[in-house]
Amino acid sequence: SQKTVTPTKDFYRLYTPEQITDIIANLRVHHEIPRQYNYMDKGAVYWDEYSTKLFNDVDANNYLQSTEQFMLLSRPYLDARLGEYKKINVVDIGPGNALPVKSLLEHLLNQDRLGRYTAIDISPEMLGIAHRNIKQWFGNKVDFVADLRDVSFERFTDLLMIDSPDEGTVNLVLFFGVTLHNLRSIDEALRTIYHSMAPPDIFILPLKLDTEDTRRNFHFNTGSRGVTLPPQHKFLVDLLGIESALYDVEMDFDEELRQRYLRLRLKYSLTISIEHQGKTQRITFDKGDTLLVWRCWHQNAQEIIAQLEKNGFGVLQTMQTKEHDCMLTIADIKPEH
Repeated sequence: SQKTVTPTKDFYRLYTPEQITDIIANLRVHHEIPRQYNYMDKGAVYWDEYSTKLFNDVDANNYLQSTEQFMLLSRPYLDARLGEYKKINVVDIGPGNALPVKSLLEHLLNQDRLGRYTAIDISPEMLGIAHRNIKQWFGNKVDFVADLRDVSFERFTDLLMIDSPDEGTVNLVLFFGVTLHNLRSIDEALRTIYHSMAPPDIFILPLKLDTEDTRRNFHFNTGSRGVTLPPQHKFLVDLLGIESALYDVEMDFDEELRQRYLRLRLKYSLTISIEHQGKTQRITFDKGDTLLVWRCWHQNAQEIIAQLEKNGFGVLQTMQTKEHDCMLTIADIKPEH
């Protein structure tokens, strides 16, 4: 039978008209519920709880812990590479709860070389959590700047041009988390970052690598009777009014696309009716259609390096975990001719 659902009041409260337009377009064209909009409101709390658990799980070997180790091992190189600059501004794309950057900020503060710490995120609530933690850890020692924008297509040149290298300041741009591999277009995001930066800025990007283990590993909570939709991925689904009785959850690896995915398989024909800009937008799906909730593209080390180079970055240094399941790259900007 045909089911019709409507978004909750919170849906219209939380998202701007432009964001609602984007959500409608993703549903209609790509059959996708955009991942980035799950970080709003309580979704930010769900992510904070989830990532904090991963970060503090001493018995697990996960991506957040690998990032922490990478940054410790990279200190001598970064100190030497940026030694001529008196101040280092840290620009953190998608900071989450700021746990992965804590040790770097401590290191720069101890050297008296930390300029501003700028956190860029689409979610005001996520920025609030990052600010709360920075304040708790460092008091007033860190000049915290919060910036609302979506770096998958919005440049942030204005944030990097406040100080110039001639004044002894350099920008260190971080893209931690696995966010890059969650996006539909990796190239579009990398070009946006490239065009926001300028020499001598440095870009640091840790990513998971394609292995048999990472293809199977999701780090998601699952129910005892099968796969359930974790809270950090269910937030926007619930706001759209799509109840759990309307779908089954599928979680697997697509060999052809080389991506892990989490998606909903509809048990009924479904229409999502959204009031937007004075009109009713109806997006209709057939029974058996899928709605993508989360993806993670898989690449090997050579593919990651090639993609960075293709999008204007010059890779300076790489390192991998001993299991070869995570890699960190440090890159600069190659000027266009």
